[in-house]
Amino acid sequence: AAYGEIIPAAERDFAEELLAGADESTVKASAHVLGYDPHRPHRVIIATGRPRGGLGEQFFQAVVREVRRLDAGSLVVARTDYVVIIAYREADWAKLHTAITGDLPRGTCRLAVGSRYPDAWHAAASYREAQFVANLASSALSDPAVPVLRFESLGIYRMLSSVTDPAGIEEFMNE
Repeated sequence: AAYGEIIPAAERDFAEELLAGADESTVKASAHVLGYDPHRPHRVIIATGRPRGGLGEQFFQAVVREVRRLDAGSLVVARTDYVVIIAYREADWAKLHTAITGDLPRGTCRLAVGSRYPDAWHAAASYREAQFVANLASSALSDPAVPVLRFESLGIYRMLSSVTDPAGIEEFMNE
């Protein structure tokens, strides 16, 4: 099955709307059409694998399958280098990581977990946090032995996430 066959187009469009930061009224209108409750807390998780040069359909299918099996009540969309999970239920993210890894022949996956926000129209903020966590490539947090990284556990890096030039942070830290 191709990406489009796994995730219905209306769900994919709604997920893209959330990730782009659509306003409350737009999210509520789209959610109503889908029968989706946007008033639940949401968080965004980014799943990455190797190689980072592009993820295949097998990785995407493993993520979708395990997200559904774990019943995180999520929307899932593919990007070139990662898969985005929009979850409205809390789950054991380490368990999700283990399940995805178990579905892959070479078992490589990392999860970057954004903060939980009170409703769907704040999902874009969680997405930005998950992207920040996923992009901490040169820090001590990039240890492959740590397969699930949570924005809430970043300490001082949380403050640094609001800086507009991440390369400047890296240069400062190296100095």
